[in-house]
Amino acid sequence: MAIIVHAFTDPARRAKALGSWAAITGVALAAGPVVGGVLTDTFGWRVIFLINVPVALFSAALTSKLAPETGCNIKRSADIGGQLAAIVALTGLTYGLIQSGPLGWSSPEIIGSLVVAVLALAAFMSIEARNEHRHGSPMLPLTLFRSSTFSAGLFAGLLVNFGLSGVLFVLSLFFQQSRGYSAFVAGLAFLPLTLPTAFNPIFTGRLVAKIGPRLPAVVGFLLMAAGTLLLAPFTGGSAFDVVMTVVGLVLLGFGVSFAIPSLMMGVVSAVPKEQPGIGAGALNSARQTGSVLGVALLGSVFAAESSAANGSAVALVIAGLLLLIGAVVVGAFFERAVKI
Repeated sequence: MAIIVHAFTDPARRAKALGSWAAITGVALAAGPVVGGVLTDTFGWRVIFLINVPVALFSAALTSKLAPETGCNIKRSADIGGQLAAIVALTGLTYGLIQSGPLGWSSPEIIGSLVVAVLALAAFMSIEARNEHRHGSPMLPLTLFRSSTFSAGLFAGLLVNFGLSGVLFVLSLFFQQSRGYSAFVAGLAFLPLTLPTAFNPIFTGRLVAKIGPRLPAVVGFLLMAAGTLLLAPFTGGSAFDVVMTVVGLVLLGFGVSFAIPSLMMGVVSAVPKEQPGIGAGALNSARQTGSVLGVALLGSVFAAESSAANGSAVALVIAGLLLLIGAVVVGAFFERAVKI
């Protein structure tokens, strides 16, 4: 993402490029569950990790040959302390949330890992503030958070991935445990969600280039919330339940394809012109943190209920309400003046 925002300096062209990037990501999202289902049914679940090896090698070669290099700022140095603190904080948070299910929230191991995460986050904030005050090279300049659009964009990015990743995780369990789908059929069941993300982001990029990111982002969150909440009551196995599941997934997919490109452009446009890569990287970090939270917390809710249907319904309601909060946050705190 940093390469794209540096390569396209014109805001309108950048919005369209990010829309195309999101559309290509949508194609991968659409293919992932289907390919994963085939691999799991044919070779077992462990083989899904091996598919990353040729993809990563091809991507590295392609990037090395074709991606443009950005200018090197010799005045900046690597923020090693900030990076290490961020790694420890995210590691502690991720481990604590994921292991909270099997070990329990009262486990000393879980409490310890979350305490480490909090202390590392405090250390990160202190290091970044000190580096910025001394005219150093902070990995994430804290002055960026003075922009309401930047701060709201990061929080909204966390919520959008909390909803998306959490819902994908919960529904994958629901489809197989409650409706009896195989891994391959469960992957196909996600196509109504993933297909809109393969083409609609291009339209979103053009729309954002014309009217700015605020309204498309709000619409995206509202569609995601509507689709998620619509999924919640239809956890039976009747034909009508299946039809309503398809409708809910379509709404969720269109919501994702509106929200994510809009958030990217909103955050990137809110940072200084020389720091678009920092803005894009911060948003990506917030989104992936949201994915961890969504899978861990909604997965815990799902597991705590008496049945897969009940667990799915409760988790989907929680996700839908949080996505509504995302719409409110973007609508209230994205600056009206931000235009692309």
